[in-house]
Amino acid sequence: MRNKKYFFWITVIILTLFRFWLAGKVLLTGDEAYHWEWSRHLAWGYYDHPPMIAFIIRIGTELFGHTLRAVRGGTVLFSALSVGLVYWLAKDISGREDVGIWAGLLALFCPIYSVGAIITTTDTPHAFFWLLSIYFFYRALFKKNAAAWYLGGVALGAAFLSKFFACFIPLGLLTFLVFSPQQRFWLKRKEPYLAILLAWLIFSPFIYWNATHNWATFGFNLASRHKAPQLTLKYLGEYLGGQSLVLFPAFFVLYLYGLYRTLRQGLGQKEDKSWFLFCTSAPLWLAFLVISTYQRVGAHWPVAAYFSGLVIIAVLLPEQSNWYRRLFKIGWWGSLILMISLYGLVLNPRIIPWNLVYAGWSDKINTGVLREFYGWEELGRRVKKSYAQMSAQAPAFIFTDSYALSSQVAFYTPGNPMVCMLGEGSVHGRNYDFWQDSEQMKGQNALLVSKDGKHPGDSFHLFEMVEAEEPLKIYQDGELVRTFPIFRCYRYLGK
Repeated sequence: MRNKKYFFWITVIILTLFRFWLAGKVLLTGDEAYHWEWSRHLAWGYYDHPPMIAFIIRIGTELFGHTLRAVRGGTVLFSALSVGLVYWLAKDISGREDVGIWAGLLALFCPIYSVGAIITTTDTPHAFFWLLSIYFFYRALFKKNAAAWYLGGVALGAAFLSKFFACFIPLGLLTFLVFSPQQRFWLKRKEPYLAILLAWLIFSPFIYWNATHNWATFGFNLASRHKAPQLTLKYLGEYLGGQSLVLFPAFFVLYLYGLYRTLRQGLGQKEDKSWFLFCTSAPLWLAFLVISTYQRVGAHWPVAAYFSGLVIIAVLLPEQSNWYRRLFKIGWWGSLILMISLYGLVLNPRIIPWNLVYAGWSDKINTGVLREFYGWEELGRRVKKSYAQMSAQAPAFIFTDSYALSSQVAFYTPGNPMVCMLGEGSVHGRNYDFWQDSEQMKGQNALLVSKDGKHPGDSFHLFEMVEAEEPLKIYQDGELVRTFPIFRCYRYLGK
């Protein structure tokens, strides 16, 4: 067992170092560049989400400059720490070293965590602090560690500063205490309430920011980003199919079976540890299951719920029959092969000669649009040259009609100039409305950057005159893979 433990930690260290190297090889996605732009405009809140990811990226860029690894270094680190927490939680709950190792390896290799370990999103810090709070609350409940309540409160506050989904942690904790005869006495003790109060105090600067910015984040997440509810089985099928892909189909089956077993053991047999695992995973997952009956749910949204889910899968493994073990092996080897394939794909997006599309998110999960990993550095050099020419003649600014494109152009242009966003755009990414002043820009010239599939003509009416530059064409192995249309716009008329 000691050798297995050494093997586990050596594997974690080696794969983490590889992911840190890989993080510097893959060009930023639009959302990653947008979060990097947040880090250049530090605030206690943003239009789209709470600020934790901006703080983490800012630490990275202060240490290592505006580089790929600086943007993604925190993600790689939090992913590795999450693996360790899953290992310790599973080991504590089961009392078995091998169960802890299996749970940790699942967190290391599952598809959603393999991708999340190198791509910076708000989900990575949210999932880590979610898991950290669960670990401390477990120690407070089952190890009778009073200080762990307050450490759990701090972690919960950090989870709230990462993403709103953290509200399911106190909800799950309350459900656990109400239906657990052995632990219900905590409802009469001060520690749980002080932990929640501490989390709220940590979260309060974000509330203040929203109160002074027309409740922008709440309006976006609770209203404007959603369509009118309409009962349909289409999105339910997408949700279940998407979750089976991000967790891997074999593990998804084991996860659903594990929820059933922990529910039965927790309520029927009064096994508190099983009930704790159920309450720290099922509420978030089931909430999105219900939501998927009337609107589309992002495949990555329930990611935090699966940490307890992986612990459930590993804890149940020793006592299960052959079918469970067989499915576990299929999931293990399948996840390992898929991780290697995914890393090969991001290193060389043209490794797949045909398009693979996920119907629910064809604009994001589509091997054809992986061509977006090409051309950004060439575009940055071109933008710098054209912008320098325009700025030498008169005051000028750079803009696009997309938050993702504006952020990517800013990141890859030498000197990292501010790139504005004009036009109707999307309901997403409207933090640019807080960063730019249309009145001050009025009368200035501008460089408009667009890309494949965009319609830059929608922005022409904002200027008195527009001239097209020669578009930037990106070739790979003699094949045209994408085009960037570029325009010189004169005398901005105002918003």
